[in-house]
Amino acid sequence: MDSTQNDLSDLGSKASPDESGDKFSHAIGFTLPTEGGYRVDNGGPTNRGITQKSLDEFNLQHNYKYQDVKDQTPDDAQFVYKQKYFQDPGFDQLPQSTATNMFDYGVNSGTGTAIKALQNIVGANPDGHLGP
Repeated sequence: MDSTQNDLSDLGSKASPDESGDKFSHAIGFTLPTEGGYRVDNGGPTNRGITQKSLDEFNLQHNYKYQDVKDQTPDDAQFVYKQKYFQDPGFDQLPQSTATNMFDYGVNSGTGTAIKALQNIVGANPDGHLGP
């Protein structure tokens, strides 16, 4: 392994859904049970709802080494979900019920699509980013 790359398996407690409080725990508890295990579908190889393509993009963005999605542990999946689908889009700043629904929508349709839908509902410019 290149010394400049991080290994998701070394994250240990960082992958815990409780480190940012109950909001993420609630959201992941709502969404993860419906995501299932490893399969190959229209999106390609998928494990726990995360496609190989999405995992590759996440790992590249954060300088983590390549990981076959088939080998992804539950902790790995929760770490990706927390950062990519909860904190990065800002869902952690929303009220609990809204955060959970936006997270679930974002996991299934993309966070930008989820944000645009919310922006349309509240009459804001649908730019796909939370905030001004």
